[in-house]
Amino acid sequence: MEMLLGFLVLLACLLVGVRHGGIGLAVISGIGLVIFTFVFQYKPGTPPIDVMLTILAVVTCAGFLQTSGGLTVMLKYAEAFFAQQSKAGHDPRAAHDVVFDRPLRHGPRRLHDVPDHL
Repeated sequence: MEMLLGFLVLLACLLVGVRHGGIGLAVISGIGLVIFTFVFQYKPGTPPIDVMLTILAVVTCAGFLQTSGGLTVMLKYAEAFFAQQSKAGHDPRAAHDVVFDRPLRHGPRRLHDVPDHL
């Protein structure tokens, strides 16, 4: 019964938080954590430090790229690459073609029944 009640509290916090969006989701999640800690007497686990540091590194890198103009340079090279691909007859929007479809058609298994338009 306690597990079902805990699941309902979790679901209610998520639904209310999503309706508020942004910082509201964080505040409602904090309220849910307080309920789980003090009402249900659950002990919080250790925070995932590796994941938080990875997110911090990616956000910091994106901020540096945008501030220094590196994002514009990367977009310029990406536009040139996709323009070159479209001249060669490839659809630049179908990036999965290079990773998934070509190895299946031309790889060791040679699935000839896969149509070319995929």
